[in-house]
Amino acid sequence: MVLEENTLGNDINKILDKIIKILDKLSPELINAVKDLISSIAEFLGLKNKDEKLEDIGLKEEKSNKKSEDFNSKEEYMNYLKNEVKLDSFDKEKLNNEILKEMYVNKGLELGIGAINEKLGTNLSLEDVVKLAKAGVENPKDFITILDTFKEKEVEPKISDAIDKKTTIKEKVEVIGTLKEGVLKIENSREIWNKLDNMLEDI
Repeated sequence: MVLEENTLGNDINKILDKIIKILDKLSPELINAVKDLISSIAEFLGLKNKDEKLEDIGLKEEKSNKKSEDFNSKEEYMNYLKNEVKLDSFDKEKLNNEILKEMYVNKGLELGIGAINEKLGTNLSLEDVVKLAKAGVENPKDFITILDTFKEKEVEPKISDAIDKKTTIKEKVEVIGTLKEGVLKIENSREIWNKLDNMLEDI
């Protein structure tokens, strides 16, 4: 049991380290856009309350004596955190420490993305969300419309890898074509697609 908990802890730490490395490369404005997008999607899907921030979720996760693996789904776990785990003034005092706050934000991001993927039946990475946020996708409905297009086409949404040329040419053509099709279904599609197209040219 102890070995399993240590292994789980190591896996979570690796994920958090990866999140830190990704966010360290971004501007403060883009980091906030990514956080806002993930938070708004989680709220839209009923995974969090409107007044809950990502750092609140991360802090609740730390305070709770239960882990997501104790539940049937990440959604069920987030509902437990949302409804059963309360933060008092002593807990919230921790958020005044910027280093701790950043850690809790990252934990909230990790859980939020996992729950969103589970709820939508997708496998989107943080890097993929970064690319969409950078292009100006802000509305959760638009985000879901794009992902639904990938699901309809049965194409893995390797958006970041395709833009950064980390896929095969065949995969890139398939992913970028599906991405464009999804973007063209939403408002401000021309502006958003132009930004994505510029990312493709910048590589």
